[in-house]
Amino acid sequence: MGETRFATKAVQMKLLLSFALSFFLMSCTGSKLQTPSKPEDRVQLFVRLSSDVKSPDDKAMLAQMCQGRMRQAIDAISDDAFSVAYVNQPIEVKDFKVVQTEIDGNLARVHYRLEILNPNGQDTTVETNEREVELLRVDGQWFLEAIRPKGSDQIAFTRGMIF
Repeated sequence: MGETRFATKAVQMKLLLSFALSFFLMSCTGSKLQTPSKPEDRVQLFVRLSSDVKSPDDKAMLAQMCQGRMRQAIDAISDDAFSVAYVNQPIEVKDFKVVQTEIDGNLARVHYRLEILNPNGQDTTVETNEREVELLRVDGQWFLEAIRPKGSDQIAFTRGMIF
């Protein structure tokens, strides 16, 4: 049972880290939620916002930035589970870097690398994660559609959420 709780906590922390980066990016652009015109800016904003979740009500804000599988995954998270995984977590985004962006009409893929400071557990760790996000442009606005690990990252979440 102890290993299961540890694995669940590890999955929650990975998910939290991804959202944390989204919230971090939003704070860099000011307190108002802006609509980025480039897909990589939208991903950065999502990561910044995710890292700055203060209440379960913030879940709706994140969901509005998504559609498809990403939207379904966020909508499927209960408020209690969302609170445990995201609200007031001590994860700090140290660096966000876009590795590559590909745009084909209204579809885009953004490969990014995220470095976070994770004070959870016995020792504070610096972790690097790589992800690729698929986005779809609807009425001139980019929405996160799906996300998958890149490189050596292999953490997968149920209901389509991978961070």
